[in-house]
Amino acid sequence: MPTSTRPTDHSTLSTDMPPPQTEPSIPPTGTIAIKKQAKQLTPAQLAQNEYLRALSLAQQGDRAAAITGFDQALSLDPQLHQARLMMVGLLIESKRVVEAERRLEESLTDNPKQIDFAMLLARLQVEHDGVSASIATLMRSLPFAANQADYQAFLAALLQRTGQNDQAIEHYTIALKQNPQSGLWWMGLGISEKAAKHPNAAHTAFARAKATNSLSPDLQAFVDQQLQQP
Repeated sequence: MPTSTRPTDHSTLSTDMPPPQTEPSIPPTGTIAIKKQAKQLTPAQLAQNEYLRALSLAQQGDRAAAITGFDQALSLDPQLHQARLMMVGLLIESKRVVEAERRLEESLTDNPKQIDFAMLLARLQVEHDGVSASIATLMRSLPFAANQADYQAFLAALLQRTGQNDQAIEHYTIALKQNPQSGLWWMGLGISEKAAKHPNAAHTAFARAKATNSLSPDLQAFVDQQLQQP
């Protein structure tokens, strides 16, 4: 006797079937890398990017855009020394000296250890604000320039111009201990020693200046004249 076949219940089968699987949406690998890199950039790295962009603009001759770019870099990283130096240089080239001085003063107020900024500001002040302002600027950063011969000699020359010869002698002496082959500094020392009524010390300094053989013909003639005087 043939076996009866039970009809299939299609409604039961449809409810027991698992739902169709769909492939998850996976973003391209490059997109993940770019997003990850963007998230990892620090303010210092962003500042460096702005600095490089501004540097490129400066090389192309676009001073105004470069100055803006360097300023943006500094807003991200105020310690980006090279960006400030480049910006100040462009401000000076653009005849915006007052703004350049202001930027340098702000930087030195935050960090007086930047002796290169102090010297640059002092040189600008000699031309626009007077020697006294330059001396004040150099004095503020002097504790951080004890071993900087150029700094000491520059300060000595300014002190000499204002008649402060005893102080000028002190700073010329410090500078010459570090660079005894500077004929110009020996001559400067001789001038201050003579003004301070130290004839023997002045003669010695002028003789040392001549012995360096580093003076221009005009300065050499001046030193020779000083050595011939009693």
